Amino acid sequence: AISKVTKKSVISLGIALAAGLVITHTMIPPTPGPLGVAGIYGVDVGTFILYAFVLAIPMTIACMIYARKVGKKIYQLPNDDNTGYIRPAYEEPNYDEVHNMDMENVPSTIESFGPLVLPIILILLNTVTDAMKLEGGVWEVLQFLGDPIVAVGLGLLLAIFTLGRRLTKDEILFEMEKGMKSAGIILLVTGGGGAFGQVIKDSGLGVYIANMIAETPIPIIILPFIIATAMRFIQGSGTVAMMTAASITAPIIVASGENPILGAFACCIGSLFFSYFNDSYFWVVNNTLGIKNVKEQIRVWSLTSTIAWAVGFVELIVLSIIF
Repeated sequence: AISKVTKKSVISLGIALAAGLVITHTMIPPTPGPLGVAGIYGVDVGTFILYAFVLAIPMTIACMIYARKVGKKIYQLPNDDNTGYIRPAYEEPNYDEVHNMDMENVPSTIESFGPLVLPIILILLNTVTDAMKLEGGVWEVLQFLGDPIVAVGLGLLLAIFTLGRRLTKDEILFEMEKGMKSAGIILLVTGGGGAFGQVIKDSGLGVYIANMIAETPIPIIILPFIIATAMRFIQGSGTVAMMTAASITAPIIVASGENPILGAFACCIGSLFFSYFNDSYFWVVNNTLGIKNVKEQIRVWSLTSTIAWAVGFVELIVLSIIF
């Protein structure tokens, strides 16, 4: 709708939106991937969120710059009846028209962001109260509510009673069942990867690998990044990639004495690498934007995710030098 009203290429808008979503989903709890990685590495979730926000900003800016350039090369707008897309001659967008859009039946800002922001606020409050060693009834309640599991559960309840008001009971249950199906593979990977990681730890292999890498010029923090990158390219799912990398490398990173939060971020950043045909989000983005040509599909989304991955890698190296 914004594209049609302002004459801004839907490709630019779509890439910018999709990039912001995938970077947030990959980097910032309480989404399941980074939340699980933080748990595997034993990193405080509140601290993880604060650092992740900072890291996500340059990644998002880089993707937005790229989106602007691609939108000019692939100038595409919705057709008059909104059943497809057309590619007219390029013209500069007119943002003044956006104020005339029909916002009827659209959730309010609070309803839209509340279920996401509430868990983050509670988790951050928990981090602050722990850091300040505050005690007493009120602070203990905040610490309980700020537990990641409790905070995410409250976010879910808020989503049900706000966004769910426009849905029937059966529709709400159907959407929750879809979420549970998605969580199943995550639980399976976490359990299997955790067992494998414990074998690495108990067998002494983690210490051996840490010592071996320490004798080479390769930074040990690169290991989880490489594993996450490889897993992402092989099987497509970013969540599975980062959880697998975390389960395998957490004992090694801890044994090496490296800051565990760097290992956690290495897993998350590595899982952004080159989204293509085996990644469901690749098809969601391209089908939504009406991109059918394979070359354009790769340009629109595969390169976008790789730009975020590359910027994140540079940030990771800088952090490893600082810490």
